[in-house]
Amino acid sequence: MRRPVKADVMPWLARVLSSAPRVSLQRSLHSIRAKARGESDLVLVFVNPRDPFGLPLLQALTQLQERFRVRFRLHTVWQLDDEMYPEPALWRSWAQRDATRLSQLYGFTPPDRPTAPSETELTSATARLLDAEGNEEGLITAVHVLKDLWHSDTGQQPDAAPARYDQARLSANERLLRRLGHYQGSMTRFLGEWFWGVDRLDHLERCLNEQGLNRDVPDAVLFTRTWSDLMSSVPSPADGHRATDTTLEVFFSIRSPYSYLGLERAIQLANAWNIPLQLRPVLPMLMRGQSVPDAKKWYIFH
Repeated sequence: MRRPVKADVMPWLARVLSSAPRVSLQRSLHSIRAKARGESDLVLVFVNPRDPFGLPLLQALTQLQERFRVRFRLHTVWQLDDEMYPEPALWRSWAQRDATRLSQLYGFTPPDRPTAPSETELTSATARLLDAEGNEEGLITAVHVLKDLWHSDTGQQPDAAPARYDQARLSANERLLRRLGHYQGSMTRFLGEWFWGVDRLDHLERCLNEQGLNRDVPDAVLFTRTWSDLMSSVPSPADGHRATDTTLEVFFSIRSPYSYLGLERAIQLANAWNIPLQLRPVLPMLMRGQSVPDAKKWYIFH
C-alpha cells in the first residue's frame, strides 16, 4: 500500500486550518486573552510612510473611531523587503495609482503627488509618525503626516537636514510586525486577524460589530464600495449594449487564490457587459524561480 505523501496530506490540512470552526475558535481564544489584558477594544495599526495605501487607510480609521468604541495603537515600520515585492518599481507605480483611485472612491484625500517622496521627506515623516505613537490624537496626527508627504496640494517642503528618529523603536515595531505574522504596512490587526488597507475594512467592521463595539447601528458595514457596486452601472439587456472593441483581460496564476476569486468576478463582469473575456495564464512565482516567504504565504492563505 502506498504511503501518503505531502501532496496527499496538504489539501486536508488546508481544509482544517481554514475551516469555519477553527477560525471561530481562534477568534474566541484571542478574545479571551484580549479581555484578560484589557485590550478587547484595541486594534493595532502598522503604517509605512513609503506605502501610499497608508493615507486612505488612516482616513478610514478615523471614521471607524467615530462609529465604534475602539482604540487604535499606531506602529510605524520602514522595511519593504525585496523578497516580498519581487517587482518593486512596478509595485510603487501601481500602488500609488490604486491608492489614489481608492481614495477617490471614498472621498478621501488621495496620495497623488506627481513625484516620489525623497529620502529626506520619508525620514522626516518617519520621525513625525514615531512621535505620534502613543498620543491620544496620534491617528489624526498620522493622517496629517501622510497628507503632507503624499498629497499633491499640500506643497512638500524642500529637502533639508534629515530628521532624527528613534531607530530602536522603529526596529521594535518591525520585529513585532514579523512576530505577529506579517510583513508590510497599511495593516490593521484585531483579535489575531489581519486586515489589509481599506479593501479589507469591511471584515474588520463585522468583527467590531460582533464584539458589540458599535456606537449606533449594529450591522452597519460601510467599506464595501470596491465590490458591492460592481454591477451597479451595467446596462439592461434591452439596451443591446456590447462593447465590441473592448476585451476584459485576466492575467491568471493557477496557484493564487486571489486569481481564483478574481476570475469569478471577471466572468460575472464579462457576462453582464456582454464583452469577450480573454484569459492570460502566467507562471506562478515559484515556477519563475522566485521565493515566497512563509509570512506572505500564510497571509495569502488565510
